[in-house]
Amino acid sequence: AKSHYQFNLRDASKVFQGILMVSVKRIESIRDFAAVWYHELRRVFGDRLINDEDSQWLDDLIKSKVSKLGVTAEEVFTQKILCVDFIGSGDKEYELVRDVGSLKPLVEDFLGEYNADSKQPMYLAMFMD
Repeated sequence: AKSHYQFNLRDASKVFQGILMVSVKRIESIRDFAAVWYHELRRVFGDRLINDEDSQWLDDLIKSKVSKLGVTAEEVFTQKILCVDFIGSGDKEYELVRDVGSLKPLVEDFLGEYNADSKQPMYLAMFMD
């Protein structure tokens, strides 16, 4: 047993909280729901894992359970799965990112706006991990 991993019901509730933050109108299919579910599990539990072996174990577990939702892992995990709240204009709706490639220019635009208004510019290194 790995006693340094301590999880409780509060962690499980964070997964449900994240899922419930996504508007029903943004979930177009079971595949979308499974992707949001995966994202929240990875953020709540996966971000606390300390090595690649444990991270792979979590991914394998999630992928083995996703079939119970009526979709295959191949259908769900076609690209990097992310949920964010800064894609649309206006209301900050938490949603599944449909095109991961569109995030970099969007974040660069936000960074440009910030740096234009700031006396101390910020430099970011973005990576997909």
